[in-house]
Amino acid sequence: MLNTGTYSGGVNNVQFWENKGADGHTGCLRRGELYVDDLRDNTLVEDDGGRINANNKISSHQWSSGCSNPLT
Repeated sequence: MLNTGTYSGGVNNVQFWENKGADGHTGCLRRGELYVDDLRDNTLVEDDGGRINANNKISSHQWSSGCSNPLT
């Protein structure tokens, strides 16, 4: 994955969630991140600190001004 875009209004990061409707474990891709080449090397986190492997787990996304749990 690669985030090269700029969303209108300066909201430049993409936040991902495990479930539809921006729910569950989460991670994000910052604008300008060179690339995320293998999601098996990344985790999505839950508010309670629980973690799951990000590979084949992303079901929804939104543009975001913040970036919690950046994927690399």
